[in-house]
Amino acid sequence: MKKRVVALCTIAALAMGSMSVTALADDAEKITISMWHTWPEGNGGTAAAFAKTMEQVQEKFPEVEFVMDAVADSGDSYKTKLKTAAAGNELPDIFYTWGGGFSETWVDAGKVLCLDDYTSDETKDKFISGSDAFFTYDEKLYGYPLRTNVGVLYCNKAMFDEAGIEIPTTFDELLDAVKAFNEQGTVPFALGGKNPADIAWWTDQLTQRTAGADYVNQILNGEATYDTEADLQAAELFKELVDAGAFDAGAASTSRDEAYTLFASGLYPMYFCGSWYCANVMDSEVKDDVIVVNFPAVDGAAGAATEFLGGADQTFMINSEVENPEKVVEVYAYMCETLSENVFLGGAGLPAWKTDVDVSQIENTLLVSVYDLYKDCSGINLWWDNALLAEQATEHLDTASKLFLGNITPEEYVSMNTEIMQ
Repeated sequence: MKKRVVALCTIAALAMGSMSVTALADDAEKITISMWHTWPEGNGGTAAAFAKTMEQVQEKFPEVEFVMDAVADSGDSYKTKLKTAAAGNELPDIFYTWGGGFSETWVDAGKVLCLDDYTSDETKDKFISGSDAFFTYDEKLYGYPLRTNVGVLYCNKAMFDEAGIEIPTTFDELLDAVKAFNEQGTVPFALGGKNPADIAWWTDQLTQRTAGADYVNQILNGEATYDTEADLQAAELFKELVDAGAFDAGAASTSRDEAYTLFASGLYPMYFCGSWYCANVMDSEVKDDVIVVNFPAVDGAAGAATEFLGGADQTFMINSEVENPEKVVEVYAYMCETLSENVFLGGAGLPAWKTDVDVSQIENTLLVSVYDLYKDCSGINLWWDNALLAEQATEHLDTASKLFLGNITPEEYVSMNTEIMQ
């Protein structure tokens, strides 16, 4: 598997007599595009950015009628919907998805339109370097990037200050903070453990810290094995956190949305999540209390605190059987570039397309802080549940859940993942 993961047309409308955009639209060929996404109205900052984007798309392309289907849960339920539709050849014209291993099966099966014949060098030059890597298979492009998101540690500094605890920069300091908060009767971390991916974020981030981003990418690409001392150390460190009371006893039955709300309500001092969550925090009562920092480093290990989980892993793909592919790609390209900028402006993610946005004009100062951290990025790994093939990802997430629940040991976790990733 290789994961080295249309120039926009400017329509010049001249005001000549009674000619109008409406009149031009009347002359254009009417088309209908079906689309699936995960941002229904009112569902966070990305939803607002997407709604604004679609208003702009509709204004530019009034001849296009969109038939939308929105699923609020961007986790397992939407992924299941996609897999079922792909198996039954019922994918819409355009559908939101993830790069890497998640979409590879559909690409290999010819269900996704290759964009090479519709994409100019001018368009590719607009991508931030490397942002299309996870949508490129066998050196062919199947998706345009939408935004970049990276994992960061959200800390409620007001709660830290009140407790007299320092913001952690190393794992040992993190463990000390966990113990100190527990001694004061405060559970340290919010966690949406009902979604297995949210648990695996922890094991995967710790593996990056112990093994380093380069080695992790070798694992994900099938070029290295998951059976080193660094892999075992990561599992042991995660178990150490669990045993120290880092997470609530009911975390395994808490959804991601519930975890969002719990942290944003000031009930937990820490939350490890993607940078898309900045918009939620800035729309909450704790917006003035929260800061973002890099996930702590592990002393003496190969990984660095400037390495991140995430990247430009989200895209829209186009059904290979779509009618009017040239027109659909034209609309698609404008939508993707516009969404990338609106997401950044709205504070719901980092851009994946080059932009001249003045960051001082972005109201979401928390996202600007993430942007500042990310500018020093020294390595990155795609979220593992997206990087791995679907079956591998499911099995990997299952092992993370089992380790969290204490159903397997760190040694068994490493052994099982070594087999999964062979």
